[in-house]
Amino acid sequence: MNRDTALLAGKEYDLLVIGGGVYGAFAAWDAVLRGLKVALVEKGDFAAGTSANSLKIAHGGLRYLQNADIARTRESAREQGIFLSIAPHLVHPLRCLIPTEGFLTRSRCAMACAFGIYGAVKPGGHVQASARAVLPPCRIISGKECRTILGSAAKPSITGGAVWGEGLVQNTERFVLSILRSAASIGLVAANYIEAKRFLLRERRVFGIEAVDRLTGDRFEIRARCTLNATGPWAHHILRQVTGRNPEETPPLLKAIDLIVGRTLFDGYAVGLQSRPTGDGSASKDRGRLYFFVPWRGTTMIGTYYAPYRGAPESASVEEKDIEEFLDGIRGILPEGAITAEDIRFLHFGLLPMNMTTDRSGVASPAGKPWFCDHARIDGIEGLVSIQGVKYTTSRVVAERTVDHISNKIGARKTPCRTGTTAIFGEAGSERGDPAEKENPGNIPDAVRRHLEINYGSESSRILGYAVARPELARTVTGSQEVLRAELVHGIREEMAQSLGDLVFRRTDLGTAGHPGRESLDDCAGIAAGELGWDAQRISRELEKVERSYPGTAILPARQINTVTEPWS
Repeated sequence: MNRDTALLAGKEYDLLVIGGGVYGAFAAWDAVLRGLKVALVEKGDFAAGTSANSLKIAHGGLRYLQNADIARTRESAREQGIFLSIAPHLVHPLRCLIPTEGFLTRSRCAMACAFGIYGAVKPGGHVQASARAVLPPCRIISGKECRTILGSAAKPSITGGAVWGEGLVQNTERFVLSILRSAASIGLVAANYIEAKRFLLRERRVFGIEAVDRLTGDRFEIRARCTLNATGPWAHHILRQVTGRNPEETPPLLKAIDLIVGRTLFDGYAVGLQSRPTGDGSASKDRGRLYFFVPWRGTTMIGTYYAPYRGAPESASVEEKDIEEFLDGIRGILPEGAITAEDIRFLHFGLLPMNMTTDRSGVASPAGKPWFCDHARIDGIEGLVSIQGVKYTTSRVVAERTVDHISNKIGARKTPCRTGTTAIFGEAGSERGDPAEKENPGNIPDAVRRHLEINYGSESSRILGYAVARPELARTVTGSQEVLRAELVHGIREEMAQSLGDLVFRRTDLGTAGHPGRESLDDCAGIAAGELGWDAQRISRELEKVERSYPGTAILPARQINTVTEPWS
């Protein structure tokens, strides 16, 4: 996957996608599979925004049954199965538990009924690629077994537990990169750090964008028969260029925050626990939320905390009061002192469209449905379509419906969507074969090879190829037990990594679960400098920027959504 801006400016495309998150990536891949000429640009790095900031669960829709929303349950269950099918190297089964109590909706009987309905309404038909993609069965466990799992977090009132399976997307960033690489292998022209400065507009028809390369400053036009605005929290803001709407008139967003703490809590289970209301009932206090504690790479992700936000997306950040209220909620669930601000290793932070009505607890929540707009119908502007998603799990099907609409709009040959049945890049079946059958340069430990398999699948053999050619790349990065130095070179040469942040947060998982240590960052910066020609000043700026992505103190977080705003500083 090469970054070639000359190709972007050199021809007219059927579809131009603005936005390199999971929704934009799926739309681009779908369109290319249907035979359309497609380009995709991203103003920062691919999957650097909200697509990287989630609890990493491919939800099967069980929770929608409480509102009798059978359609959403079936859709989510189908999409979860597709994720497991097309990317079993990246999406793994996860055991989930919610304790039961009382005699109403959270009782053993109610959850058993919910499981029965869930089994009846879940669609079949997807092909699971391997035994490891099979989810654990739904079951009700005893109070004794539930207390054993929960330990000191078990309340005296619990009567048992409801256990079921979800999909855990081990690396959401690499999932997006794998989709893009799938599309690039059959014709997608994509580039990161390309910003849409204005729409090309003639007689109320958009025919592309004027773009700027944020790495070089070059300006050029990208022309397309249809442009898809898939910029996530920026979707409404960039439309003022053609619609004249002010940012203040756009719908409010929701800050979504997850905490990463440096240990596992519940013996391999993702556990959902309800917090108690705190404070005096004012709007600024937590009135009770369901938090999930998700085991991931030796840590626990805790989320999700939501808070309303109005303003420019690039100005959004995690504030001290957000963390304080988040921790207040956790204190109502876990024993005193179990999780403190000092335990926070990292923050996952994104922006979602907000539900305009609060839930029964009075807590703001994400919108129930994605936003779709054909601006020919709404604003009288042809050639422009916008989408803004909510759920990672349903990104593929939303993209499918969007490309259906666009294909019909531009008069393309009717071709069915194939993203639900086509394995993404790195899955078994690649011409590179199983990395386990390849040479093992430098006697690479089994743990490292397992790490490569989880993150790269069949592409692991390409990583090991770098290690064969240059034995120094067969060593792990300083301070890491798993990440090979070869991964950094691979990320730069084959996946468009342009900055140190691209490498440690998205091309590898070195920095996604907490600070890897300054020696690790120095080692990565040295390798990147050799590949990209950085001088000492550039190295210093790159290191400083990555350091700013981690919590600076126990209670004052540094993580912001605009960490990719300036790739060179």
